Amino acid sequence: MLTFLKIFIFVFFAVTLSFTGRAFGQSTLNAADSGQVVSAIDFQMKLRKLWDAEAVMTRKVMLCIVDTLPGALLTSYELIQIQDEIGDALVPYFGKENPAEFIELLYAKVNFSIEVFKAARLDSITAKLALKKWHESTDRVNSFLKMMCAPVNANELKMLLSKNVDLTFEELHYHVYGDFAADVIVFESIRNGIQKYSDKLSNVIFEKYPEKFVETKTKIVQN
Repeated sequence: MLTFLKIFIFVFFAVTLSFTGRAFGQSTLNAADSGQVVSAIDFQMKLRKLWDAEAVMTRKVMLCIVDTLPGALLTSYELIQIQDEIGDALVPYFGKENPAEFIELLYAKVNFSIEVFKAARLDSITAKLALKKWHESTDRVNSFLKMMCAPVNANELKMLLSKNVDLTFEELHYHVYGDFAADVIVFESIRNGIQKYSDKLSNVIFEKYPEKFVETKTKIVQN
């Protein structure tokens, strides 16, 4: 029943582009143990994997929408699922309610990225207006992280995530105009950049919650 409801809500989200997603976040946050202590390296690698999966799935969504390929709804749903997993990974450090709020913000970010991809098929002015909303949604993500654990590093996190949005828009531009070689090169830059973002986020969490990790005295790899 819950799976059916989640699919129903997502279909509504895909049609209206206005879904915020509280039900998604709350339904997936019950398994984590907030008292667990984990390997810092394992946590860093897990976050890297999730953020890289988000970058890859975002590209798949873009290609489906811009090239009118089948599977746009399915790939959009999978992109939403990744936001759930990112939120789940933060439950032991932020508690249960805060990651639910964070997931809502990530849903909104996905929402506006899809709006940009759809607008790119219409005209550049509409796409740039949607891009502004996308940037505003990432600003809200960073404001949340600043509130939770990163007042000192908030500007760097904001810069990295904002650059990710700009690079994705550049990737979109090249793809729409048929410069597929440049499109792929930019995508590799996106993956490298989101890894830097993920590593910075990991290290911020290590600094804020060192008691929840082992190996924090060992320098964590960060490119």
